[in-house]
Amino acid sequence: MKLILARARVIATVGITLAWASNNWLRQTVWGELARVPAELGSSRYVRSLSPTVLDRLGTGRTFGAGVAAIAAIAAVVVAFGGAPSFALRRDKRLSIALVAAICLIATADAFAALAYPYGRNWAASASVQLRTAITASRATARSGQEVDYTVTASNPSTDNVTHVALVITLAPDMKLVGAPYYERGSGCKGSIVLTCNLDFLESEMSTLVRFGVLVTDIGLGEEKTVRASVSSHGVASDHSASFAIRGVP
Repeated sequence: MKLILARARVIATVGITLAWASNNWLRQTVWGELARVPAELGSSRYVRSLSPTVLDRLGTGRTFGAGVAAIAAIAAVVVAFGGAPSFALRRDKRLSIALVAAICLIATADAFAALAYPYGRNWAASASVQLRTAITASRATARSGQEVDYTVTASNPSTDNVTHVALVITLAPDMKLVGAPYYERGSGCKGSIVLTCNLDFLESEMSTLVRFGVLVTDIGLGEEKTVRASVSSHGVASDHSASFAIRGVP
């Protein structure tokens, strides 16, 4: 029984390690996500959450790299626990598997660090440029003294989780913020002309909203007032910004 539990712990540890960098929420722990893989295959949350490995440099893909790591872990378990009749020998082999696992994890971490996986600058830039922003407004035209309500959407259409996400919204001149912006995640927005909103992180295929109202204090006939929004991760701005212009009417 102890042998079965030890093997289960190794499987769970390896499973969590392979998806650790994605920071995805694992439903019913890692076992729940692993149980869904045979039915959902490549579309499963666990497979989409697999971390890049050094083997990605060879173009093998994340699934192949994860498979190699899993096979290595299974081989270590077999070597450590194979055919030990005595309790003392089993105890020594448990120690051996712990040492082998620790060495493997340290070696993997060193390799990731040397190649800047998965948190290197290039990875952060690659993830952040996939972020999207969109803006809608309650009206497309306005007179001086009217209120316009905006909804800004930040989304992550990629298969990667993106952390340290910030949304920056820039109001046009002669626009005054009406109350504190509404937000769904993160710690909220700061500023009155340039709003900086901490969104914390966006999971794969996740989107979130920020809503706010402005008072247009002055706008001439035919004049345009534009609100702009952009999103970034780890300080690296996305290439996909958004804007919405309202036009002054009599």
